[in-house]
Amino acid sequence: MPTSKRESSKREPSKRKPSECKSEAIEYTKAVLALHAHADPRKAQVSRGYFKDAGEDVFLGVNVPTIRKLSRQFYLLPLADVRKLMWSQVHEERSLAHAILRLKFEKGPDAVPSYRALG
Repeated sequence: MPTSKRESSKREPSKRKPSECKSEAIEYTKAVLALHAHADPRKAQVSRGYFKDAGEDVFLGVNVPTIRKLSRQFYLLPLADVRKLMWSQVHEERSLAHAILRLKFEKGPDAVPSYRALG
């Protein structure tokens, strides 16, 4: 019980986990820039050939092991930003979104602070 007005106005210590603070610093643009940094136009042409109907898709030429590595780096990305990646016309951005969601699923709801914010 606080004995004075001053003690009652003190803030309680933050109940956030250190990993939650990190997630606020990670942004959609950082994930996209990291992905684009690994782009290879020659591989992009080859990748495009694997799809019957690539349509309007844009290919960067980033290989799957690199996408998985980036997904481990950005798995704390908020779900709203993962959704932006999912709706991208860039094939590898959608692949990154899927890899991030797979990690979020594997680690479970306790490991991901924004797990319930799927709105």
